[in-house]
Amino acid sequence: MHPCSPSVQGNRASGFTPRQGTRPHASFPYVYLDATYLHGRLGRNMQVVSRAVVVAIGINALGYREVLGIAVGDSEAEGFWRQFLGSLKERGLTGTRLVISDAHLGLTAAIKRMFQGSSWQRCRVHFLRNLLSHVPKVGQDMVAAAMKAVFVIQKPEQAGPIREVVRSGC
Repeated sequence: MHPCSPSVQGNRASGFTPRQGTRPHASFPYVYLDATYLHGRLGRNMQVVSRAVVVAIGINALGYREVLGIAVGDSEAEGFWRQFLGSLKERGLTGTRLVISDAHLGLTAAIKRMFQGSSWQRCRVHFLRNLLSHVPKVGQDMVAAAMKAVFVIQKPEQAGPIREVVRSGC
């Protein structure tokens, strides 16, 4: 059986999720939130349905990443995200200063309610995907390379040369 097949992944997740669902948390200044949709059979009729699998990954003060929680739901609606984020807080998640995610409306609304006082930042990967979806295929490699260079800029004066490359390519 392939290591990424749904049955193998399901077995791994079923052994992994309960421990994650009960373990207490500490302070995580940075929290990444993401979702993906997986297809699986559900119910008595074993009908194939698409379900949202959401994950929270925290980065502690030392820079180490830790899976804070995983949940499965019917959609990424605000209510589902609020319930998931509430469960993380009930287990002691504190000290979150920055939440990083995509710009899904249900998710951003839940973040505003559940992480009041924290900042929000759009995930660079999702931002780049959305940006490239508006760029003609012929220009996508150039725009992607320029944006990746922008993401590593340390000083404002470093932006000038990148801006000129983008302008000359348009």
